[in-house]
Amino acid sequence: MTVDSRSKYPKYVEKLTWLEALDVDSAQQPRGPRKRRLAARAWGGTWPVALAIVIVLAVWQLIHLSGWKKHIFPGPGATLANLWDQLQTGLLWHAIGTTAERAVVGFGLAVVIGAVIGALVSRIRPLRAAVGSLITGLQTMPSIAWFPFAIILFGISTTAILFVIILGAAWTTPRRSCSRRGRRWACAGCRCTGT
Repeated sequence: MTVDSRSKYPKYVEKLTWLEALDVDSAQQPRGPRKRRLAARAWGGTWPVALAIVIVLAVWQLIHLSGWKKHIFPGPGATLANLWDQLQTGLLWHAIGTTAERAVVGFGLAVVIGAVIGALVSRIRPLRAAVGSLITGLQTMPSIAWFPFAIILFGISTTAILFVIILGAAWTTPRRSCSRRGRRWACAGCRCTGT
């Protein structure tokens, strides 16, 4: 730490003071009209997203033009035209409603099931010792891994989708609701981790 002979402060303090002075000067400078600042901020947030969309569409079109999986992977023109038709006929809105309904029912059931399991595991020590590691293991398993098992059990149906949502989300609730006398219990090792 060097101290300049002319000043009683170290050099890094002088540099920080200089940076703060720049910040104060820029804050005191008059700015342009508010509409122009708002437009500049909106454009600054919009152009990277627009550029990313254009790049994805261009790569998608190039893959389609190459002929690779042409019947399975249609081009963006055909896909967007189909999307527009579904939007006008109401088919898209029906599909969005079905998806939202499945999500709400699935996550609601997951919360209820997880809360019951969490309450039982937090209150019954032998149960916590028996299934704590299992809960942690199931929590780390990705939801997509349950799809083959769900299709084998339920076929391709709403029940299979709800099964995957519940198994993917239900295991996070016991970990969060696992509390006893003001202390959190780590389900993995079933030891108190403190508050």
